[in-house]
Amino acid sequence: MRLEGLIAELNSIADFSGLQAGLVDAEGCVLYAPGAPAYPEIGAKLPVAGFVTLPLGPQDGRMISLFARGTEDAAGNAAVLQALKLVTGRLSERSEHAQNAPELLAAVLEKRTGAGVKKLETLLGAAEAGTVYRLLIARSDADREDREQAETVGAVAAEIFREERECPVCVCCVDGEYYAAVLCRFGPDVADNGAAALQYALEIADTVNAEAMIPVHVGVSSGFAALKELPAAFAQALSALTTGAEFELERNCFEYDKLGLERLVCEIPQDTGIEYVRETFGSRLGSERASEELLRTVKVFLDCNMNASEAAKAMYIHRNTMTYRLEKFQKLTGLDCASFGDGLRVRIALLILQRLGSRSD
Repeated sequence: MRLEGLIAELNSIADFSGLQAGLVDAEGCVLYAPGAPAYPEIGAKLPVAGFVTLPLGPQDGRMISLFARGTEDAAGNAAVLQALKLVTGRLSERSEHAQNAPELLAAVLEKRTGAGVKKLETLLGAAEAGTVYRLLIARSDADREDREQAETVGAVAAEIFREERECPVCVCCVDGEYYAAVLCRFGPDVADNGAAALQYALEIADTVNAEAMIPVHVGVSSGFAALKELPAAFAQALSALTTGAEFELERNCFEYDKLGLERLVCEIPQDTGIEYVRETFGSRLGSERASEELLRTVKVFLDCNMNASEAAKAMYIHRNTMTYRLEKFQKLTGLDCASFGDGLRVRIALLILQRLGSRSD
């Protein structure tokens, strides 16, 4: 375990144990001190008298011991030593968690033989009532089959979640493509865990892009209460990731719960979609260039909640021009985009066209 992680774990343990413990190297130099009165400063030599020490073993490439303030009698020092042993045991458990939880998560997501969620549940510990899980998966836009890029994304995510002990991060391979995955665990005190998970996803994507210059998309699953739902959560997160990427939605992180018509359109078979587009637009739109202009105008109009003035501003055209184009589209197709039914039909057809175009690229 790295020294920074060890200090974070030590602080976490101190919150419930009440024991203020520090770290010292083999030469007696203080690496970390809790800052309490009568404790030496970092970098100082630990006095021989007044402190109880307990070897912790090699950590981050060097021998390290725990130390705590002793008492004036042998019985008191024995109690402090016992407390340090309990801390050592807890650190060992957490180290095992850090090493094994990512591997177990990857095994479950890859559906390896003999990989069950029971082991993962045991390692993560019992969740309090009202706990909600969400799965985040990130994939490189550059090369889906490049494990090295996925490991880079995973390393960034692991650093972000370094102090979130109950949120393991792994790299997994599913159907020949590599993903970095994060199992997020939210207590009942988190009012909007979907927004919290999406914020994590954005942080991962932005950090990877800034530090490693790797563009990624991140999908976020729905919330689930039991780890046995992990395979279904992976399918949801992958659906969100794929759908968002195909439709080039505004952000590169997508929450499964928030995808609307785009998610439904992805379920439509290609032949059925082509037929739907043909039935909706017919063959009267004219030349390819003219039809593209009309379809783009209609899309902007729908995106602006059927507000012709706002749509005209968005396209930098006069409102009369917008009205003329919408009337021309209605004359050619018989569809009034300002009505709810026709507008919905046209929007679905436009989404199908967009998806077919992204697949042909």
